[in-house]
Amino acid sequence: MIRSQKNTPTVADMVRHQPQGVTAPAEDPELRDKLSKLTGREREISLHIAEGKTNSEIAEDLCISIRTVERHVANIFNKLDVSSRVKVRQLLRSRTSL
Repeated sequence: MIRSQKNTPTVADMVRHQPQGVTAPAEDPELRDKLSKLTGREREISLHIAEGKTNSEIAEDLCISIRTVERHVANIFNKLDVSSRVKVRQLLRSRTSL
């Protein structure tokens, strides 16, 4: 299943509308800069990570393979300079400067 780009969250969407209690502030330029490094699919997957979903759950939700999710997660960790899913969630929940 191929999703159109218009269904992919933008950086502005990510800092404005966070899922399930993720409340990163739109006024944080460092967060906006870090998120802008992510591809559309990586942004989408990072939101799923922030919701606490597993790779299997993400793969099922997005109709992609678990291996593809694993590759995206590795890219997200690299681009956001984090080493765990917890750090991704904390970054997206951050209320202070990074």
